[in-house]
Amino acid sequence: MIYKDFALTLKGRSKIIRSPFMSISGVAGLILRLPSSFVAAILAAGLVAFGVADAEAASPRPIPDAARKARVSFVGGAAYLGGDPIRLSPGAQVRDENNRIVLPSHLRGEYRMRVLVDANGQLHRAWILTPDEIAAPEPKR
Repeated sequence: MIYKDFALTLKGRSKIIRSPFMSISGVAGLILRLPSSFVAAILAAGLVAFGVADAEAASPRPIPDAARKARVSFVGGAAYLGGDPIRLSPGAQVRDENNRIVLPSHLRGEYRMRVLVDANGQLHRAWILTPDEIAAPEPKR
């Protein structure tokens, strides 16, 4: 048996320490003692918050206007921007259609992307485009 509410305080003495966190049964008992209208209001607020989070997930990705559309190919660990070889900058990021970071070494084939090239001419940031983003016009600079 484990005593999680027990601690030694002084040499040879002990003291019971109450946990600052409620147990699951304590939370359930608290909810059961609340008025049903209050519980319904809490559940409604949670559903509204879920709807807001879902709406934020559907919002467009924050791709900078300076990023231009291009075809980028990844073949054998090398990257080609429009058919010309391009080096990746240190710390280069490639994001997939869901805005998750993808390792460039895991990419194979040709992709339609929006890319940012740094001052050294190296690929610094790239976003793989969804079909909707491919069809959208390029932003004005």
